[in-house]
Amino acid sequence: LRLEAGGDLYYTFSEAPMNLYEAGGILAALVILLLAFGSLVAAGLPVVIGLFGLLVGTSSLSLVAYGVDIPTWAPVMASMVGLGAGIDYALFLVTRHREYLALGLSVPESVGRSLATSGEAVLFAGGTVVVAILGLAFAGLPFVAAGGIGMSLVVLVMVLAALTLLPAMLGLAGQRITRRRARRTSSATRRWTRWG
Repeated sequence: LRLEAGGDLYYTFSEAPMNLYEAGGILAALVILLLAFGSLVAAGLPVVIGLFGLLVGTSSLSLVAYGVDIPTWAPVMASMVGLGAGIDYALFLVTRHREYLALGLSVPESVGRSLATSGEAVLFAGGTVVVAILGLAFAGLPFVAAGGIGMSLVVLVMVLAALTLLPAMLGLAGQRITRRRARRTSSATRRWTRWG
């Protein structure tokens, strides 16, 4: 008995994981985030979360393919939808965390409050997207339903990464997530507060 991998999904996953267009899109997102945030750490975290979620989510598709016939277009669509959702959900938390740090909260308190407020928005937004994409299962076309399962799985992984991995990374990043000017102002303000 000889067993070998094959099928459309096998060949889809055996290709290069990222093509030039995807890499260009990620680079463009990083540049835009860098211009918006003014901090490489703040710009990099949403992209890292998106890439991590994409890696785990698309890898999970190969496991799902053992039970469901995943069409060849599903990993590409899941990558596009998942990466966009992952970066977007991470932006919610990073932006709120930076706002709380600017108000003078400590890093752990800021991460906790960010997760309590924006984390709820991420959970509901991600849940809505997952349920909407799973609605493709009722299209009456099996290959569309299977594609919807694949896309919703990747979005679900993105939500979980934003709600679990990102807060840990925000805690590790500390004040480096703010602009350099804001860090100097914040430390100068703390020095004057001690004198007063």
